[in-house]
Amino acid sequence: MKLTELCNGIKIYSNFLDDGGCATATPEILQLVETLEINKNATISKISLWAKSMPAIEPKSTEGKTVQNIKSSLDDLISLLEPFVSKAVLRDIKKINELLEGHEKYFFADYNATLKNTLGNRLSKSAKTTKPRDEKLVSTILSQLEGAASDLGAFNSVLEAMKKNRAIRLHHELKAIANQFYGVDFKFKSKKEAFDLIVSRQKRDEEDARERKNSKNVPV
Repeated sequence: MKLTELCNGIKIYSNFLDDGGCATATPEILQLVETLEINKNATISKISLWAKSMPAIEPKSTEGKTVQNIKSSLDDLISLLEPFVSKAVLRDIKKINELLEGHEKYFFADYNATLKNTLGNRLSKSAKTTKPRDEKLVSTILSQLEGAASDLGAFNSVLEAMKKNRAIRLHHELKAIANQFYGVDFKFKSKKEAFDLIVSRQKRDEEDARERKNSKNVPV
């Protein structure tokens, strides 16, 4: 499950706690969810990995819910949801609860502030290291594909070169190339899906050309 879907679900599921008559920490759970949503594109597994590198928590608060209170409320939520949701959802909520392990004695506000800084730093590093889409490369490949679309041998040569080119990234250059070449706006789970779309455009053009040729040969 994507982190955004999980977080949205927990926002809804947290109402079950009040309905179930549990001693809840719903506001704090929602604060934790907001912290996790800093890195919307990450998985909960990756968040868990990053959380392990979290620096020591500096106690500043003197009152409020503790991390142990939050863990207990999430345990209650898991118990209440178990008959109604999939095992995958429960597993991911448990992973969120595992983030809190070892920090039970701290006030939640101090824990959440430290986690937020940790995830925020990770987001900044990711933004700096991810290069923007190479528009010149996209334009060059598109021209090659258009030029070779009517020649299957040349077209396949362009495809093979694309597959070997490590500068063509799935969610950057390849996504743009495939969508612009076909004239759609799809999201791809794999490079194979993107290449399949490119090939289907070539086959479509080939079929259209064949039909035009046949129509000219039909006697009036």
